[in-house]
Amino acid sequence: MDEGNEFKFTLLDSLHVARRAWEQVSELTIKNCFAKAKFIEEEIQIEPEDAELFEIWKALPPEEKTHENETIELFDFLSADDRLVTGGSFTLEEIAKEVMHNEEPVESEDDEV
Repeated sequence: MDEGNEFKFTLLDSLHVARRAWEQVSELTIKNCFAKAKFIEEEIQIEPEDAELFEIWKALPPEEKTHENETIELFDFLSADDRLVTGGSFTLEEIAKEVMHNEEPVESEDDEV
């Protein structure tokens, strides 16, 4: 790109990237997805780092696991932030407009002596 060379990313390259990404998905993740979607009746397995939480959850009395007459599962707590929206969704035009109208000068820490 810098030397006048055009960047090329072929369909084969994209297949290799997709294959490498798929290889990083663990078997446990796939099982949990199928269990959450109710495709299988298996109980959702807990990651090793969540094992202590699972033991605490099992020790809670049933009334502690209910909110407004709805039973709450441990997985609901562990995945509560998965669908959390942390910012607005902007179009490219809105982003460009914001950048173009930003009049504030950018200060660098290097400028201070």
